[in-house]
Amino acid sequence: MGIDCVVPDIAGGIMQASQYLFKNYQHVGMIAGKEYTTDDQEVMDSRQQTFLAMAKQYAPESQDALEYGDYRTDSGYQAMAKLKQKFPELDAVLVANDAMALGALKWLHEKQVAVPQDVAMITFDDTVVTRFAYPPLSSIHVPTDQMAQKAVQLLVDRLTHPQDFPNCLLVATTLNLRQSTNK
Repeated sequence: MGIDCVVPDIAGGIMQASQYLFKNYQHVGMIAGKEYTTDDQEVMDSRQQTFLAMAKQYAPESQDALEYGDYRTDSGYQAMAKLKQKFPELDAVLVANDAMALGALKWLHEKQVAVPQDVAMITFDDTVVTRFAYPPLSSIHVPTDQMAQKAVQLLVDRLTHPQDFPNCLLVATTLNLRQSTNK
């Protein structure tokens, strides 16, 4: 028996953000995330693969401008330092989640790299911190409230029709441009 699920359109959001960055900036990179299960298996995440596919299409040289964090703030800080060291010409970065984006932003501020004038930034999740960061961060919005409502509806439907086939709902994500991108 399958399981009902509600998932965000991660690939669609990364495509929107990547397309925006590749069309408006010259040297785009990404801080991707890696995480592992308790038995040390890597959790697959489409963010990196989608960015690489977009880079191949728009700017093949950007396929190398990739660093990894573990979705925590301090790893975003370290990944931004490595990315700028390897690619000093970097003028835009896509970050896999808001926590790492805050770490990356802190590193840029400490090194007096102006956002968005020197490096533009887009993050993924669009939690409340993106609106209170300085500058406010452009972000791919994941509609968690809508996802929760859909999940409850799926549960009610499952309880009333247990014999039905499982449903998996893909919920659209949207790019919200704020002051961390200037074009």
